[in-house]
Amino acid sequence: HYVVAVSTFPAEQGQAEFDKALELVKKASPGEQRYLAAATLNRQQKPAEALAAFEKLVADYPGERMAWMMVGQLSTAQGQVERARQAYEKAAALDGSTPRVHTFLGNLDLLEDRPAQARARFEKALAVAPPGNAPVGAYCSGPSTRRASRWCWSSRAGTRPARATPSRSW
Repeated sequence: HYVVAVSTFPAEQGQAEFDKALELVKKASPGEQRYLAAATLNRQQKPAEALAAFEKLVADYPGERMAWMMVGQLSTAQGQVERARQAYEKAAALDGSTPRVHTFLGNLDLLEDRPAQARARFEKALAVAPPGNAPVGAYCSGPSTRRASRWCWSSRAGTRPARATPSRSW
């Protein structure tokens, strides 16, 4: 429900799904509840509070790839490129089969004007993606969009990635 809610535009149209997610989270583990509470802060356009909540979450659950990914995304959005890189590297170390983490690292390489490294990251994302999917194009966003999207869409135009269900240890 949460994924549907946050991917529905305008946001008001996803409110019913978001409300369902908030009801379901009451049955979730404490770690899952904290993750969704932090994600809710992000959805409410409170990025500094969301980042602080995700930082606390990774301190308590250092093996959670998705929490590290959110630290990376929120750090990138706040211009904390080095912290974002650390978070994405941690996520990649936890699960290198996640195409999106390689794309995010590639985007950071583009921000730092390192196109050769970015290309290698994007190629890694394509290499670990399920056959027939192009995770690079779908995840080229944020400050490096203009530079990244030129490469992303020229690589495998017109395809979209499948959504994977992440595993969590909490």
